[in-house]
Amino acid sequence: MPSPPVNVKICEDFSAEPGSGIIWTGVPPSGCTLQPFEASPWPFNVGPPIHLPSPANVGIREGLAPGTYCFVATCCPKKKICVTVK
Repeated sequence: MPSPPVNVKICEDFSAEPGSGIIWTGVPPSGCTLQPFEASPWPFNVGPPIHLPSPANVGIREGLAPGTYCFVATCCPKKKICVTVK
């Protein structure tokens, strides 16, 4: 059974399970680009980069080991956002 999707505020760290879909909230009208952060492995099933508000099918990559994975969100003041994979 697939993991349920998670609602994620674009500029906040979050937790998710491998295979979870992501419903992004708070994306500015001008959009937002998600890019790799330094040497952190890319946690998503598409990209990099990802240009929000599309694609709508962004999720956490299947088979990703538990841990913390960070990425850059260009529209956020702190830029570095992390997902903790359970």
